Amino acid sequence: MLYINALELIDLSIKNNLLKEENGKVFVYRKGTFKNKEGIYLCEKDAITKELMNDIVGQNTFISALEKIDFIPIDYSWLKSLKISI
Repeated sequence: MLYINALELIDLSIKNNLLKEENGKVFVYRKGTFKNKEGIYLCEKDAITKELMNDIVGQNTFISALEKIDFIPIDYSWLKSLKISI
């Protein structure tokens, strides 16, 4: 996925209350690792966008969530073409 499409997907998710944004940062859930505890973190939108570019499962999760709230209007039809079977 291109950076601009990932950013658009995140912005759409924020506008439709699927994600929460604060001061240009986005709240995201992170699984626990050796260095960090499991939890919700406030992360830079740019970093999250770059992660989403290569995360097919994450892309499908956001697209499916937008579809469930019947959001996909005609001018965002590119979202449906991005959904990939895994």
